[in-house]
Amino acid sequence: MAVTLERRGATSILMVDGQPHLMLAGETHNSSSSSLDYMETVWDQAVSLGLNTVLLPVSWELVEPQEGVFDFELVDGLIAQARQRDMKIAMLWFGAWKNAQCYYAPEWVKTDLARFERAQVVKGHNHTNLTDFHNMPYSTLSYLCDATCQADARAFATLMAHLKRVDGDERTVVMVQVENETGIKVVYASFSTNEEMYASLGQKTNQYDIILCSDYIIQQTGFKYFILATASTAFALGLHSLLSRRLAAVSSAI
Repeated sequence: MAVTLERRGATSILMVDGQPHLMLAGETHNSSSSSLDYMETVWDQAVSLGLNTVLLPVSWELVEPQEGVFDFELVDGLIAQARQRDMKIAMLWFGAWKNAQCYYAPEWVKTDLARFERAQVVKGHNHTNLTDFHNMPYSTLSYLCDATCQADARAFATLMAHLKRVDGDERTVVMVQVENETGIKVVYASFSTNEEMYASLGQKTNQYDIILCSDYIIQQTGFKYFILATASTAFALGLHSLLSRRLAAVSSAI
């Protein structure tokens, strides 16, 4: 038997070992599941509330504290705690991002800015302050950085392979979230004519990474390099590439 989604008419039903599993679930705070001692009271509260499933984060920084060195003691402990209470788990992967932040990435990733490039919310700056959010200091990893995507996908695949080994038969973990929001907002502008675009590029060229334009604009500007796609398309392709790498890595690992 397995964990599957079964289609019944217009409805999809989560099936666990051939039986529908209606998740009566609660979610822990972001870092609660980093401590097994702390989670003891969380599990007990979940039982008292009549829940059958707990959504809890598993962070990259605790799974792979050193590059290539994996530690699943915490993951195994969480599974054991759930089994003791006949509960199921839906894991949330806090990898390179958690709600647009990179707090849960390992130190060896966050401190190597040359290898693991930062997203530049303000072009040319790895750090900024979010003027529309209480002037909060902000820096995060770029989803367009191949090294980040590869390292994250490898860690995620290793986690999934481990879950298959330790939980493939009992299926305590019924779901794993693949991504928790890169949070990169696409800034874009559209123009009604070539001349309008040309006038804007002449003053704000460095604002744009991606330009969808005609040959006329290329000839007028003399620019030698263009990515011919809309910003929103590039964003979608970039995120799709990230998720595809994770899932491909999982398929290879298990």
